[in-house]
Amino acid sequence: MRKTKVVLSVCFVAILTAVAWPLVRQDEARARVTPDRQEPSSYYVDRAARNITTGDESAIRSLVSEVFAEKGIGDTVLQTAGSIPDRLVAAEARYQKTGAGGVSEENVVEAVNQLARQFNAPPYAYTNLGELRKLRLRMLITYPGFTGRGSAATRDDLAPHFERNMSPVEAFHFTATLIFQKLTNPEFQLALEEGEPHANGSNANTALLKQRIADGERTQELLGVFARSTASMSLRDTLELSEQTLDRLGIQR
Repeated sequence: MRKTKVVLSVCFVAILTAVAWPLVRQDEARARVTPDRQEPSSYYVDRAARNITTGDESAIRSLVSEVFAEKGIGDTVLQTAGSIPDRLVAAEARYQKTGAGGVSEENVVEAVNQLARQFNAPPYAYTNLGELRKLRLRMLITYPGFTGRGSAATRDDLAPHFERNMSPVEAFHFTATLIFQKLTNPEFQLALEEGEPHANGSNANTALLKQRIADGERTQELLGVFARSTASMSLRDTLELSEQTLDRLGIQR
C-alpha cells in the first residue's frame, strides 16, 4: 500500500490523475474545507496565481503547492516527488521574470498523447487542440487569475487578453486536468472519428455508445490500462516518466 501511495504521488502528470482516482477523488479534494479554508481548492489555486506579480520563488512555490493540493497531494507526500516541484518553480520563475519558457498548447496535447501511446491506451484516450481549448475556456471561469494570463514580465493587467501559450505551472495543471477529464468525463471520452459526445445520434449504435460511456465503461477501461501498466513500475521509473513528461511540455531541467 505504501508503494502505491508513493507511485501515485510522484508521477503526478503521468500517472497520478489516472491511478489515484479511486483513492483520492478530485471532486472530494476540491470540496474539502478546514476551519481556515472555507472555499473550494480552486479558489486557493487562483488566488496563489494572482499573487505572482514578479519572479518571486516563494509566491511561485505556494502556487505549486496549491496545484498539487487541489489534486489531493499535500506537502508531506510531495517530499517523495524528487526534483519535480523544484523544476516547476524554477521554470515558472524564469517565465515570470523574462517571458521566456512558455508552453504551447501543442506541447500539452503531445504530452498527453505520448502518455496514451506509452500506456497503449485506446483511441479515445488521445486528445487534440480542440479539446484542450474547450477545457481552457471552461476553466477560465474558475481560474481567471491563472488561465491564459501570461508572464508578469510582459503582462498589462489594464489591457488583459488571453495568452495561447501557458506558463510552466499552468501547463502542468492543464495536462493533469485534461488527463482527469479523459478518465472521468464522458464528454472527453470519444475518439475523433466517433464525433461530438452530445451530437444527436440518429441510430441505435450511437445511442448505445453514449450510454456505455455515460455508465462509466470507458473510465473503468482506462483505469485498468493504467493499473496494469504501472503495476511493475519502480519509484525510479515513475520519477523518470514524470521528468520525461515535463520534457515534452518544454519545461527545462
